[in-house]
Amino acid sequence: MVHRKTIKVPPIKKVGLLVLASVSIALAIFVVWATFSAPSSDTGITKNEKETAKKPDKPKNNSKPSKLQLLVDNWAKNQSYDVGIMIYDLDKKKVSAKHNVDKTFFSASLYKLFVVYEGYKRVDKGQWSLDDAFLAKKNRGQCLNLAISKSDSSCATSLLGEIGAGNLNEINRKYGIKNTDVINLYTTAGDMVKILKKIWYKDNLSKKSANLLLDSMLNQPIDYRYGLPYGFTKSKVYNKVGYEKDKYYHDAAIVVTPKGRHYAVAVLTNSFNYHQIADLGRQIEQKIL
Repeated sequence: MVHRKTIKVPPIKKVGLLVLASVSIALAIFVVWATFSAPSSDTGITKNEKETAKKPDKPKNNSKPSKLQLLVDNWAKNQSYDVGIMIYDLDKKKVSAKHNVDKTFFSASLYKLFVVYEGYKRVDKGQWSLDDAFLAKKNRGQCLNLAISKSDSSCATSLLGEIGAGNLNEINRKYGIKNTDVINLYTTAGDMVKILKKIWYKDNLSKKSANLLLDSMLNQPIDYRYGLPYGFTKSKVYNKVGYEKDKYYHDAAIVVTPKGRHYAVAVLTNSFNYHQIADLGRQIEQKIL
């Protein structure tokens, strides 16, 4: 009969086996953790992090409407017709108030501002001369003035004919004036403020040309001053109106207050109610003085 010897494991070897088992368990746990925590893309962002990133906290907007914005909102609410309004602070270079700024309206004579601005640009580039004989014994400089100061349509259409209506539309698009069409004659309050800014800041205009254009806007017959100029009784107002009796009335203006503050204001409406526009001008002036 063969007797088998029972091999006794020394205490030291038992400890080694326990350590090995512990290491194996730890390694298995690590593998499982790494699998579920590994980045899901080469961005290095984990799945959990992605889920968190998808739901950012909404920024809290605790800012209150400005006094001018509240004024515009209230005035627009009380009108029985469509209106588009923008007030722009030319000194701080920011919008002070707005309402329906991208709503299109039939522009009427407001399109003449775009035409005359482009005309003076061409004068500054040497492409046109103010002294050129132009239309019915008027030179080009006289027509540039009359198209604004007297809203002379014959001068404006002749100038536009030389520039090209389609070409002027393309030029305006490059300026970011995207909701105005001088062929179909429509524009917005936002676009009118953009052309006023270009005039005031002398963008692509010499000082002489900008001043000639502003003089035309300032020195007009009273028939063209019943809107915003009538309301801003203490300020200097350079404006251009567009209207058709019993249908609509628009006014776009650069306002200079007695304190030397400067604003661009555009009000477009579907009503021939210049008294209301004058009243809005009066209320705006009270807020900014």
